[in-house]
Amino acid sequence: MRVKNIIIGLLGEGATGKTTFALTLSGQKVSRTLMTVAPTAHVLKISDVFVTLWDFPGQRIFRIAVENKLRSSDFHVIFFFIDASGMSRLIETLSALPQWYKMLSDDVKNKALKYIIINKADIPTSVINEAIAIMEGKKYTTLIEALKEYIPDLEYFIISAKYGFALIDSRKINLVTLINLVIDRAVERGLYAYQYI
Repeated sequence: MRVKNIIIGLLGEGATGKTTFALTLSGQKVSRTLMTVAPTAHVLKISDVFVTLWDFPGQRIFRIAVENKLRSSDFHVIFFFIDASGMSRLIETLSALPQWYKMLSDDVKNKALKYIIINKADIPTSVINEAIAIMEGKKYTTLIEALKEYIPDLEYFIISAKYGFALIDSRKINLVTLINLVIDRAVERGLYAYQYI
């Protein structure tokens, strides 16, 4: 039987919630995660589509191995994770995104859907409003202009990977619904592969 498979790369600095996101989507209870030390695939079936989430370690000591894997991989969607738990962490993780973008193959840069995932909306001290203002060019304009050089269409989602929700138009939806939205967009653009099961 032939089914669609969409490959999503989860990129960003360490401790931004990539692994928690993948585990939560997989239906696993997350109490504490360990540092990711190698690219890890999580395969899910959502609706009638298989989704492969590639979770990449964010620590700099793994950068060469990560870059080699990224340059040789074909992704349909890229999620760039940033951490909105505090202002300094927001700026740090957002400033690192161009470095992550540069590691992608030219084919992925040109074709893949790219989203910024603003994570940790559940934390009381989160700076979600500041993150939105930055993404909309109202604050730190030089930072966002530098980012737009690499990712011109800056579409973003606000999420809590830990609690499994996203905020879209002031509505709280679960992460599976968010992934379904992304799957629909990828399929519309022909961004999928076939897998035989």
